[in-house]
Amino acid sequence: MTLILIAIACIFNAIMDNIMAYNTFGRFGLWFSNEGWKIKYMFADWLMRFIPKRIAAFIAVNIAAPFCDFWHFSKILWIICFCLAISLSLKGILYFLFYSLVFCIVFPLIKYIYDKKE
Repeated sequence: MTLILIAIACIFNAIMDNIMAYNTFGRFGLWFSNEGWKIKYMFADWLMRFIPKRIAAFIAVNIAAPFCDFWHFSKILWIICFCLAISLSLKGILYFLFYSLVFCIVFPLIKYIYDKKE
């Protein structure tokens, strides 16, 4: 099951890369193109007719944005699949914790060494 979820996450990642780099899905409409992120601003303009400007902007940018274009929607599904793949496997959880621990130790150390050279 873990490998299936990781494979699905890879498919969503490939979709995101195609949208941003090649605009492969742009012929299917604005929601699928790399210009689809502009929909959230159209939604905010429409929403401002009914509710105050700041609240409409908050809703459009922070809540509705993942559903306004296919790139963000694919990103949500990628994160869900990847997190489920990790959480379904105890070994995956242990690898994730080990990776996090190593990253938290090594990254500041490399940054400290690099800053010291300059």
